[in-house]
Amino acid sequence: MNYGQKQIESQEQEVQKQFEDIELQKQIGELIKIAKVRPEKRDKAPHDLNEHIYAARKFAGNSREQLNSQKHNDFFDDIEKSARRLIAAIERMDTNGYASLLF
Repeated sequence: MNYGQKQIESQEQEVQKQFEDIELQKQIGELIKIAKVRPEKRDKAPHDLNEHIYAARKFAGNSREQLNSQKHNDFFDDIEKSARRLIAAIERMDTNGYASLLF
């Protein structure tokens, strides 16, 4: 990919972000109407909502970055091992007539 293509992609991403921001502002306006925000707070409400949305996106972005795929897979591996042990214990219990009746 050459410099010109990167620049075009960057511009397209910026236009997409601006479009999303416009849509977000429209949605915030609708939310304020639906919530019946008092007139004296209507000027500040969009700003407050934008700050909370920005903070939530930043937090979500940091959470995604911190999630290591190997650690994620390790959790599933641990669950799989536990499930195998549980299945083996249930199968052993089925062979014991008394324990099978209690279960």
